Amino acid sequence: MKNKRKPMSDKTKMKISKANTGNKVSKETKMKISIANKGRTLSEEHKRQIGIANTGNKHTFKERLKISKAKKGVKRKPFSKLHRERISESNKGRKNSTKTRRLISIAKTGGKLSEETKAKISNSMIGNQNNAGLRA
Repeated sequence: MKNKRKPMSDKTKMKISKANTGNKVSKETKMKISIANKGRTLSEEHKRQIGIANTGNKHTFKERLKISKAKKGVKRKPFSKLHRERISESNKGRKNSTKTRRLISIAKTGGKLSEETKAKISNSMIGNQNNAGLRA
C-alpha cells in the first residue's frame, strides 16, 4: 500500500532533522530497520545517484585498518580462466615507473636462493631467446 501522507515542506524536513540530530539509535531499532530493508531493490537511477553521492569519499585510516583486519585470513575463490586472460591482456605492454623499478630492486636485493631454486631457474632459461648469448 502506498504512503498516503502529504509531502513535507523543506522547512518541516529541516525541523525534524534538527530535532533528531544527535539521537542515538538502539540496536533493536537498527535490527528493525535492517529487516525492513532486506530484499529491497533499488532502481538503476537510484543506484547511479548513490554512486555520484559517494564519489570522492575516502575511507579514514581507522576505517582502512578495520577493513584490513576483517579481510585478513579470508580465502577468495581463484580467478576464472577468462578473468586471468583479461588481467594478462590489460598488463601487456605495461611498464613500471623508474621509482617502482628501484623499489622492486631494493626489495629483491640480498635475498638468497637455494641451489634447487637456482637449478630450476637455470633449466627454465634453456632455449630462451632473451638470454641466447648467456647459455649454450
